[in-house]
Amino acid sequence: MSELILFITLVLLVTGVALALLEVIDADDPFFHTDYRPPRSHPDDPFSHSGSWYH
Repeated sequence: MSELILFITLVLLVTGVALALLEVIDADDPFFHTDYRPPRSHPDDPFSHSGSWYH
């Protein structure tokens, strides 16, 4: 019985650490968020030739 409790505790601990690491990684990288939008000053396609700088 103690082996079962130890196993469940280990699984919960590993799951908690994995979720905490995922939250840390997710907080640092805006591309993980589905609501990410690039700023207006930065176009979606920087290589498009629609700007006034292109001759």
